[in-house]
Amino acid sequence: MINRLFLLGICVLASLSVFAEGLVRNHPEEEQHFISGSLSKMERLLMSSLKASSEKSKPTTDDRRRLGHFSWSSCGGTSDAFHIANLTLSPDPIKLGNPIKITASGQITLELGSPIEVDVQVQKKVFVWVSLPCVDDLGSCNYPDVCARLPPPPCPQPLIEANLPCTCPIPTGTYAVKDLEVEFDTRKFPGWLTEGDFKAHIEMKKGGQSFACYDVELNIIS
Repeated sequence: MINRLFLLGICVLASLSVFAEGLVRNHPEEEQHFISGSLSKMERLLMSSLKASSEKSKPTTDDRRRLGHFSWSSCGGTSDAFHIANLTLSPDPIKLGNPIKITASGQITLELGSPIEVDVQVQKKVFVWVSLPCVDDLGSCNYPDVCARLPPPPCPQPLIEANLPCTCPIPTGTYAVKDLEVEFDTRKFPGWLTEGDFKAHIEMKKGGQSFACYDVELNIIS
């Protein structure tokens, strides 16, 4: 049985909006105000960051490179407690409005209980690579305990259908999932945020010590 953290890690890699969606879905009366205010603030910060980047240096070869497909690589060590052996997304590039199918396998060698810290650094290509600031848990953010962010019972339907647990601690084991279908509603977010080339640096920590680190590149189209 695949564990919940493994799914959470995959979802972080698959979508830049998963945490924001989880935060607002239980408060529909506040949702529109939350989103509009957060996006307005992020847009201002993003434009400031873009201006600062353009003033510091000329575009590099990496800035000119187009990301055609999803890719990932480990930035951790062989002793990490959380190893992804295989991870693919379909369709690739990711197409807005379409479900994402996730096929993955991996291993956890150390039981992981709360708190599990996740640090996410996200960059979006806007002529040059620009870091997305953290605004209301959207963008480049630190999450002190993802166990506390797991949805309360009942589990989301995709997890029920895949027979996945929803709680910490997470036991050791080797896990695999094939064509797990996940849907993300991006209609609330503007195209400038959800479309284009993205990079993400994701590090998971326990007691201040890193137990997993991954770099991700993906392209999202409309």
